[in-house]
Formats: sequence, structure tokens, C-alpha cells
Amino acid sequence: DMGLVPGLAVAEKERPLTPTPGPKKVVQGPVLIVLGYHQFGSETGQGDRTYFLDPKELKWQFQWLKDNGWSAVTLDQVLAHWEKGKPLPTKSVLLTYDDGYRSVFTHGFKLMRELGYPGVNFVYNDFVRWETKISLHKADIDVMGRFGVTAQSHSRSHPNMGKLKDKMKPAEYQPFLDEEMGSSAEFLK
Repeated sequence: DMGLVPGLAVAEKERPLTPTPGPKKVVQGPVLIVLGYHQFGSETGQGDRTYFLDPKELKWQFQWLKDNGWSAVTLDQVLAHWEKGKPLPTKSVLLTYDDGYRSVFTHGFKLMRELGYPGVNFVYNDFVRWETKISLHKADIDVMGRFGVTAQSHSRSHPNMGKLKDKMKPAEYQPFLDEEMGSSAEFLK
């Protein structure tokens, strides 16, 4: 097994990977990995660069997956496997995109389409509702959905649920959680 995300490495045509040390493990049945991405862009762009990945690196990672026999699957396939025992490809990868950044559409979607890679955008509606320069637009979400990159709820306002749960009384937290998730799901519908 090899590490897929080598820190903040710059994509190169033939970048070597370092195998993970230790004995080989024998895995029974399919293997599923979940890769989570946020934003794509070059290091010269604006804003917080913490969760950015250069599109060249994304292309390298996606090509590595394809060259090494990994099949991108949908969230529906994963759920059908867990809930109903439907088979998954032996080497499955679920590609996820967090928050609803527009660069997923402008810098990543062309590659997803070229390779036929489905995925899932976990968007929070307080961000995408306003269709800013950096947020996905409703039309982007629709286009991506037609090509297998679906949208799911991340919440309404992207709060830190763990911290809030610790600070709120259970009688306050459950209605708050219901509103955060319920209004987000309704917005996406």
C-alpha cells in the first residue's frame, strides 16, 4: 500500500511514492478509501491556502488511482454496499469535496468528467446560497450532478458540532442540530 497524498508536494510527471513500511496486510473483500478535498488552485491565488491543492497534483492523484486499478464509486454505491450488501469494486475510492468551493467546478470538474469519476460535494447552504466568486453556484451543482458529482448536506452554517454539543444542553442541542441539517437538506432539494 502506498501513501497517496504526499503533503504539499508539487506535482511532477514522474514523482516517486514511498511505500508505507511494514508487512503486507491481506484484506478480505473490497477495499474502500475516501479522499476528501476542499479547493483547487495555484499557490499564487488569493485567500487562505490551507486546504488548496494544485490542479496538477489533483490530475496526478487521479491518474495514479486509474493506473493502479482504483474505481471511483458514488455515495449511493457505498450506501448500497453497507445497507444491502451490494458488491463494490475490489479497489474502490469515494471522492468527496467539502464546503462548496467554486474551484471544485472551475479547476477540478473537467478532470472528473474526462476520467468519468463520480463524487460527492458536501455543501453548506449559507455559503453556496449567495453564489459568490469562491462558492459553487446552483448551476454548477446541477451540471456536476448530471455527470455523477452529486450534492449532499454539510449543514446550514458549518458550525463546529462537537464544540457546540459540549457547550449546549441536550434539550437545546437536538433542535439546533435538526435545524442545521434539516434546513440544509431542504435547501438542496
